[in-house]
Amino acid sequence: MALNIDYKPFDLLIINFDNILDKSILEWLKELDRNNLIQKDNYKYIINLRNTDIKNLLLHYLMYNLLQENLQNKHNKKLVIFIQPKIIDKNKELFNYCDYNLFKIILCKYITYIQNKLPICLYFSKISLDFQSYPNIIYSTGMLQDMFCDIDVYYKSFCNKKFSFQILSKFIQKYNLRFLSEVYFNKLQNKMLLYKNSK
Repeated sequence: MALNIDYKPFDLLIINFDNILDKSILEWLKELDRNNLIQKDNYKYIINLRNTDIKNLLLHYLMYNLLQENLQNKHNKKLVIFIQPKIIDKNKELFNYCDYNLFKIILCKYITYIQNKLPICLYFSKISLDFQSYPNIIYSTGMLQDMFCDIDVYYKSFCNKKFSFQILSKFIQKYNLRFLSEVYFNKLQNKMLLYKNSK
């Protein structure tokens, strides 16, 4: 699956959230298995999404991979994480072991936390974007051009938001997000500000 779209007319690098989520879920499941947090009932495996440890580990991997995607990006472009309208595919194998609706509620809640507390630009789209077919889509397609224009406007608005590690620190303590240090946070914020100030 294609990871991103480099849309040169607006200097946008659009990252496919689906790939970040898939990676986060895979790491989360491995961690659950290592910690014996997956239950077995009548030969069926069950992931209890009401368990606080299980939910916190999901947040940990989701946040970590979103941060890494931003920090490891070497392009001098406006980096936007693109979230498809349905957020997560109902047909994933994961939902043989846990409830789709509850997982989606938790995921949306965590995405909102991240969006409000970290300088990571997350764009919730009303239009699906096929990252795989994109290279064959003509730039001049009206609906796509409008969407990319909306993303660009959204990014500029996002750059004016204020983020504080002091506010974030309470969130870090509550969810035991030990990897998220002030140095880490500042690197992320500086990257956003450098791009904003260079334009």
